[in-house]
Amino acid sequence: MREIEYCRKKISPGAENNYEVVYYITVDDILGNNEAVLENYGVGIRLENGEEDKIRGITFDAEKIEVILRILSNGTVTPVGLRDVIEDMLGTSI
Repeated sequence: MREIEYCRKKISPGAENNYEVVYYITVDDILGNNEAVLENYGVGIRLENGEEDKIRGITFDAEKIEVILRILSNGTVTPVGLRDVIEDMLGTSI
């Protein structure tokens, strides 16, 4: 599995707390028909304090994963909310 950083954001959940949030794409290489290698994409979110969550294997479509990450980062989703947001977006339990 590889990780590709999508963006970083600073958030301020409290008056004295500032965190940097890193949004990234996960890439798993899958051996397909005729030994062709396909890339399967997922998403991850990491806080600088070490809190992290990722969901691998969401789609084979690079454009779709970028749309998902844009929505996550624009909404400032943190690791604790990642699974709920993706379940709502995709309409399936993860």
